[in-house]
Amino acid sequence: MIKLYLTALAVVATLITIIPAPQALAGSSCDAPASPGVNWAGCDFSNANLSRVDLTGANLQGANFQGATLSFIKAEDADFSGANLDSAVMLGADLEGANFNGANMNGAFLTKSLIAGATFDGTSLSNTYWNNGSKCSSQSVTVCSTEKYLVQASAGTIRCSEISAITCRRRCK
Repeated sequence: MIKLYLTALAVVATLITIIPAPQALAGSSCDAPASPGVNWAGCDFSNANLSRVDLTGANLQGANFQGATLSFIKAEDADFSGANLDSAVMLGADLEGANFNGANMNGAFLTKSLIAGATFDGTSLSNTYWNNGSKCSSQSVTVCSTEKYLVQASAGTIRCSEISAITCRRRCK
């Protein structure tokens, strides 16, 4: 029994040395403070509280924000493509012109966020709370549909039906 345990321990130790931990993308500065244009590509901010920071134009490609609080951030034109925003709270965030293409936003909260001009091509939106508080249906990708409205986010345009101009803000067609 002890021999089996030691063999299993040796296998685990070997796997740990063979399989590297996820690394930030080249050129990323994961220790840099939040600021406009910061390069946090591939960085891990899971469960972090980043409320009220300015990430305008930031490179956040492939970053992990799972369970993070990003409420009231300013992230106009930020690049969240491929990022993990699963269950992230982005209440009241300014996300106008941001790129969320290919991101995982399952269960994220976008309530009262500004999203005009943002792109969501290929973004997973299952059970995401949209900017007017409605919950996207399960299995939503690129298109957030609920019983009350449909939002299709593609080609840089947010098309809204049955949503007030105040909820969707400017550039909503």
